[in-house]
Amino acid sequence: MFEFRRLFQPAASRSQGGVAAENSARLELLDLPLLKLEAQAADRTAARSGAADKVQARLWQAHVWRDLARRTGDVIALRKAASAAQMAADEKSFYAGEARFEQALCAMLGCEMFGDEGLNAAADRALTEAAITTGLVQAEALGHRARIAGLQELAKGEAMSALAALTGYDAAANLMRARPKDAAARLALAQARLERSVLTARCGQALGSDALIARAATDLGEVHQSLDAAYHPLTWSRAAIARAQILTQLGEINGDLRGLSEAIETLSRVFDVLLKDHSPLDWAAAQAAHGGALRALAAASGLDDAWSKASGAYDRAWSIVRDHPALKARAIIGERRAALAIQIAVAHGDLMELATVEAAFRCDLAAADPHRDAVGWALCQFNLGRVYLARGALGRATPEDKARAAMAIVEAQAVFDEYGLATVAAAAGRVLTAENSK
Repeated sequence: MFEFRRLFQPAASRSQGGVAAENSARLELLDLPLLKLEAQAADRTAARSGAADKVQARLWQAHVWRDLARRTGDVIALRKAASAAQMAADEKSFYAGEARFEQALCAMLGCEMFGDEGLNAAADRALTEAAITTGLVQAEALGHRARIAGLQELAKGEAMSALAALTGYDAAANLMRARPKDAAARLALAQARLERSVLTARCGQALGSDALIARAATDLGEVHQSLDAAYHPLTWSRAAIARAQILTQLGEINGDLRGLSEAIETLSRVFDVLLKDHSPLDWAAAQAAHGGALRALAAASGLDDAWSKASGAYDRAWSIVRDHPALKARAIIGERRAALAIQIAVAHGDLMELATVEAAFRCDLAAADPHRDAVGWALCQFNLGRVYLARGALGRATPEDKARAAMAIVEAQAVFDEYGLATVAAAAGRVLTAENSK
């Protein structure tokens, strides 16, 4: 979808140390307007820097633009980051290894946000070079290589192999712990533990192991406690969001209302720290997680107030991502928001409410352009397919409804697969499997 791969060509030399890492933590304290000013200032500095500090300036430029891309989903910001990292690598200086590391981070973010799995392969090649360096860059490169390996195994359905790949984090963590007085290393360790815990929970889900999921929640609790929201508000918030999502998952599995309440309370505290204009995508992720926890609580308890609050949380998350059709988060949040609307109608046994939901989905489909926004069009198809099936749950489905539903969902799933939207494609697959098993 986006041509990043040409920006990740091998560099000729490798570095030994880090430059941008010593400044990176302070970026978390900047709100979005200040971060944009910082990015513009980094551009000016890189343009006028002399040969001696050109690479360091390019690395900082790449780092700031990448952070801006992560918070906003702006593909242009990510392209600027990748381009700056490429120019730093082209200098073939003492810091070329760090430039390769920065290139890898840009590629990984592109994959995470936009779904191009080829970017993770490009990142792994860059990380292989970066891991030969010494210092914190080496440690972080080892951790990210473990993450990519785990994701690749999960994508193949090999959860045990993915779990084994995550042991690659151990070497990275040992190197980070060997630098106890280094604030950047402590932050990097927290981020590595966060990533490992999230992937451990995914492995536990794939293996049906509640114990693995619970261990991930415990580890994330420790990570969250180790961070100070006053100094690292974004990393603190991301750890809290990840932990709340895992607590919600456990609550749904075990029917544990206390766990669900803890997830909701955790996310409520996040909104005291994380503001929408500080990091819109993180705020949207928190709102979506809040909606998921409230939805699970409503399903378990039948509280109408929880249904309403869940719907409001998803609406707030959708307001951030709806105008970014390339983002994976848009498809995921859109799918869950629509599923909740249908679930509420079914829970109330209200055909009129379901008809209102269907009318809204039909309006969305009429406005969708499959050529300009194929994923948005597929979401509309998926949502309407689920409405047809929901009629069955209320005893009003016809054979034609079921046939239309199956066709719409199969078409949507094909588009999700094409665009690398594994989470939404899996949701479509589960709906079809559940219907076929009836």
